[in-house]
Amino acid sequence: MSANTFLLRTIGLCTAVALVAAGLAAASTLQPPRLNGIEYSGAALIESGDARLVFRLNQSVEELNPADVSVKPELPVTTTTDGATVTVRLGARLDYRSELRLKLRVVSRATGIATEIEETLRAPDIRVRTLVRDDRGDRIISNDLVSGSAPAEINTQRRVQEYAALGDRIFTVVDSRGGTVEFGEFGGTDRVYTPLIPASNGQLGQLRTDETGQFVGLVADGVELAGRTTASELLLMDARSGVAPPMTVSGANSRPFAVADWRFVSGGLAVVLRTTADELWLAAPSLGRDAVPLGQAQQIVGVLPDTGEAVVVRRGETVALDVSELVAGGARADATGTSAERLLGTRDPDRTHLGGDASVVRSADGHRLLAEHVSGAAELFAPAGAASRIGAVCASPNGAVIAVEVISVDAVSDRRPVRPAFQGTTTAYLDARTGTQLRSTIGFDPDWC
Repeated sequence: MSANTFLLRTIGLCTAVALVAAGLAAASTLQPPRLNGIEYSGAALIESGDARLVFRLNQSVEELNPADVSVKPELPVTTTTDGATVTVRLGARLDYRSELRLKLRVVSRATGIATEIEETLRAPDIRVRTLVRDDRGDRIISNDLVSGSAPAEINTQRRVQEYAALGDRIFTVVDSRGGTVEFGEFGGTDRVYTPLIPASNGQLGQLRTDETGQFVGLVADGVELAGRTTASELLLMDARSGVAPPMTVSGANSRPFAVADWRFVSGGLAVVLRTTADELWLAAPSLGRDAVPLGQAQQIVGVLPDTGEAVVVRRGETVALDVSELVAGGARADATGTSAERLLGTRDPDRTHLGGDASVVRSADGHRLLAEHVSGAAELFAPAGAASRIGAVCASPNGAVIAVEVISVDAVSDRRPVRPAFQGTTTAYLDARTGTQLRSTIGFDPDWC
């Protein structure tokens, strides 16, 4: 082959390769937008009323209009577009283990080519637990609420006064017949028990956990701790990695509060507590800040699922307190605690607030559960046994499901000196909107309580 022939063939080959590459580039440019991936938090879908879904595309697209987004089940959404990223913000929580079907119509900014992107997301289920006391001993049983596909049981081999869950870890307050109490954890796949506050005389109670902040807290009274005796003190423990030593919640003078009641707020970053003198305080020891006075209160009812507001009773009225700005450090409460406060109604110990204007309340005879809205009240649930009565009623973390203790007519007291209960109690889990029963299980003290 001559040098000229070789040169001509080489030039021809390079030209062909260049043409193919140009053709592929042109074809790529003319392709409609494609989805590279979606980023979202499964927990936010069921816990937050403004969960974000971030769609990552392979090219920049035009700004989406409301008509470009279809969501089933229907719920309010807003969208923002930034180059090849489309963010869809949901305006409501999803039900546990429900499906969300989305369809987005996107238009390429470079070519004007339009396409539809369809995706189906599944919200996570939630684990539910109850305490059983019977001839087999004290057991904590659990299962997935909707699917019911993963039943589990911890045979504690101890007398359980209280328990609280943090993921798959179970914290307990247990007692002995000798009168001592102990705080410990059942952790790991083999559920090995580890004492965290060794057996001591005194009392431990009001055990609570916060899933978001990964904190554990309880009130200790008359318990020997770090060389001194506690006096109704709130102890908080960081449980993100193991369990850190307890922090005692104190006032500005470093004197521990004498705590009558308390709740986690703002994702575990802070607590609202009521002292034995009916003083209400906001404390955030993990943030290194002084406690903030919130006025007087006669009871802490709980925390609203939709807003995170603390619900308290003042002067016979039930009010909601928004403490989020106080936790963030952007505002201060006055001495009367009137800032960021709204009235929910008169005091009613049988009422459970679900968020918004919704609540449930036991009937006067204790045999029915009524759902109440601004539009009125209607029966939501009644036990199958006419003589059975309703015990504790608690809302799920997102307010969409209610756990209801049902005490049968032949239930027998377990005669425990602390937190006695009835053998023969079951717990029903109801859709808070319709009263439809999602699950029923033996045991009492559902962990939402």
